[in-house]
Amino acid sequence: MDRRVTLLVALALLASLSGCSVLLGGDAASPTSTPGPTAGSQETDAPTPESTTAPSATGGVTDPAMPVGTATDGQQQYEFDAAAVDADHVAALEAAGSFSRQSSLVIRNASATRYINGSYAVERDGPAANTANITYVVDGAVDDLPTTTRYTEGGTTYERQVERTDGGTETRYRSGSEPYGDSDPRPVDETVAYTLGQIARDVVDSSTWNRSGSGQVDGAEVTRYDTSGAQFGVGLGADADGAATLVVDESGVVRYVAYRFVVESGGASTEYVYEAGYTGVGSTTVDEPAWTDEA
Repeated sequence: MDRRVTLLVALALLASLSGCSVLLGGDAASPTSTPGPTAGSQETDAPTPESTTAPSATGGVTDPAMPVGTATDGQQQYEFDAAAVDADHVAALEAAGSFSRQSSLVIRNASATRYINGSYAVERDGPAANTANITYVVDGAVDDLPTTTRYTEGGTTYERQVERTDGGTETRYRSGSEPYGDSDPRPVDETVAYTLGQIARDVVDSSTWNRSGSGQVDGAEVTRYDTSGAQFGVGLGADADGAATLVVDESGVVRYVAYRFVVESGGASTEYVYEAGYTGVGSTTVDEPAWTDEA
């Protein structure tokens, strides 16, 4: 199976297990007016995770290992320490040795929308790659920043930027090595790939969670947690209204995290829609892309 297809199948499976179809639907992933390569549709020679089989989910798994939490009542509700959840998540990824991550963030208000798509493939103490695309839509005008792919191995970083032009696309390459100079590309920031992110940690800390399902993904037992309504995001602001989902495996890896919420401030509202999935945990390989010869 094509590696990109395998990754997308895995993410779709995680979303299905999470009951997060509302977070995946509509135009949240990318603006329809700007088709092109994003984190979920990389060009063929971009570094992508290696996986030989798509994970499968089997329902009915009972009592999988639970992340550390405190039951708040008899309805299997939990409150979590986000710092501990994130630390366990990072430690489990480090122990696994490799992983892939895809994420999508949409920030929307009355006049502007920002779309941020990203992907990472990481081998601990080995090569790492990431692709990022950012698009702004302000009062109907689209500003699509170049899609940037970086590959770092052995103290050297290669970068490719693909920019849309009136006549098609323009591709630029560059490379640099330690100690990196001002004109060199920055190495892949693996810290971003490993951690859950500040807003996700705020959601984890600020919400009361219901344990709402369990199953298996890629051979690992996972547990799903959901929050919404009055249980959601108390610390995000008095006017925050939204929902979120966590899918956590038996080792502590947060296989899927998603949230959608709206914050009212000064009479204006801002919507945040985010999802991230971790796949190929322990089985990802990062191959050097063919285009590094051009950098």
